[in-house]
Amino acid sequence: MATVFWPDLAYHHIHILRLAGQVIARAGCPILCKENTMQTTDFIVHIDETLDQTALEAIEDEIRHRSGVLSAGHRSDQPHLVQVVYDSDATRMAAILEDFRQRGLHAQAVGL
Repeated sequence: MATVFWPDLAYHHIHILRLAGQVIARAGCPILCKENTMQTTDFIVHIDETLDQTALEAIEDEIRHRSGVLSAGHRSDQPHLVQVVYDSDATRMAAILEDFRQRGLHAQAVGL
């Protein structure tokens, strides 16, 4: 099953995370103290290589398992663009890009 995650969905995903945090914080739960909150950031990765659906989904799954990455996915009509949503307190964009490159891909962040 293809994971499709794009800006309008990313907005809703991040909004839901923020709302959940507010509800927990209002309930007096110490889990979401200032030091336990996350700063979500997203960016688009352009992959030069043409990958089939299976290979692209496998790479996205691997990227998703990186500490600090919340989501990675692409639109079926633009398989060379992958959106990554991550916690900028836990990881960095450069480290995520390096994960793509270590898999033999020519990848760069776009639209910044």
